[in-house]
Amino acid sequence: LLYRPNLDHLLNHAAYTPSGGPAKISFAQAFATVAKAHPSFHPTGITRESGVLKVNNSDYGNFWTVDPSTGKILGQIKTEPTWVRWIDNFHECLLSCQGEPGYIGFLNNNVPGTSWLGFDGSKVTYGSLVLGLVGLLLLYLSLTGLWLWFPRPSQWRKSMKVRWKRGRFARDTDLHKVAGMIVLPALLIWAVTGAGFEFQPVENAWYAVTPGGKLPETPDPTSVKSKAPDIGIDAAVAAAQGAFPRDKVVSVAVPDAGDPTGVYDLWLSDGFDPYGKTQYPGDLGLAVDRQTAKVTITNGNPRQSTAQNIWDWWNYPMHTGFIVNGW
Repeated sequence: LLYRPNLDHLLNHAAYTPSGGPAKISFAQAFATVAKAHPSFHPTGITRESGVLKVNNSDYGNFWTVDPSTGKILGQIKTEPTWVRWIDNFHECLLSCQGEPGYIGFLNNNVPGTSWLGFDGSKVTYGSLVLGLVGLLLLYLSLTGLWLWFPRPSQWRKSMKVRWKRGRFARDTDLHKVAGMIVLPALLIWAVTGAGFEFQPVENAWYAVTPGGKLPETPDPTSVKSKAPDIGIDAAVAAAQGAFPRDKVVSVAVPDAGDPTGVYDLWLSDGFDPYGKTQYPGDLGLAVDRQTAKVTITNGNPRQSTAQNIWDWWNYPMHTGFIVNGW
C-alpha cells in the first residue's frame, strides 16, 4: 500500500508519461478533451498529479490522463488489481469495506454499546473495533517499552551501545533495546494515528493534551439559486486563485449539471502539502458558487490551531509514509 502510487505508475506507464514541456493546458481544456473523445465516460473532475492532468468520472473507477503541455490524451488509468484492493480492504477495514474484494459482511455490523467510541455518537463496526484495539495495543507496547528502557541521565551513552563481546544474551538484549528506540517514533505514530482513525476518544485525547482546540465544522455550502449562467471551470479556478494567490490549484470537481445548488469543489496546495505525494493532493479545500463565484473555505481553514492542522492534515500522510517519497 505504501508503494501504491509507484505501482499505479508502473502498471499505467503510458498514462503517466507526459512530454515534459511547460504546462499550457487548463483544467477546463483537459476536461473538454476527455469529454469529447470519450462521450460515455462522463467526466466530473480533474486533478493535477505526477505531472499529468488526471480526469475522473463520478465513481472514480478509472481515469484518463492529459498531457498538460500538449493537451494530448496519454492513456487510461484502469482499476487497481484485485490483490491490491484486497490488501487495502484488509489493512484499512479488516475486510469490512463493502464492495471490495474479501468483504465479510459480519465485520461491517455495528457493535452494541459502542456509540461512545464512534465518531459523532455513531457505533463502531466489528472491523473498526479490532483495528482500533490493535492500535491501542501497539501504543501500550511502545509506551511500556520506553518506560522499561528509559535510562538515568548518567547512563544515556551506555544505554545506546551494543555489547558485542559479552555473550549472546547481552548482545541480543542490547540489539533489542537499541533497535526498539530507533523505531519507537514510527511505532508511536502508527499506534496513535491507527487508533485515531477508528475511535473518537483518541482524537479527543489528542486535543486534551495539545494546546489549541478544534474549529466547529461548517455546513457544506450550496450555490445561490438563480437563472444566472454557470461560471465554468476556468472562472472557478480563477476565483479560487484570486482568493489564495500564493497557493496552487491541484484539483477541481464539477457540480452536477442538473443540480442548480451544486458548487465547484477545489483543492489547493497550501505551502508544503502533506498530501502532495499522494494520488489526491491538496490541503486547502474551497467551494466556489457556480453562479456568483463566491469562495468559501471547506477544509484547512487558516484559522485552525496547530493541533488541528497536525491531526487533520498530517496524521494520514504520516501513518502511510506518503509524506515522503518511496525511498
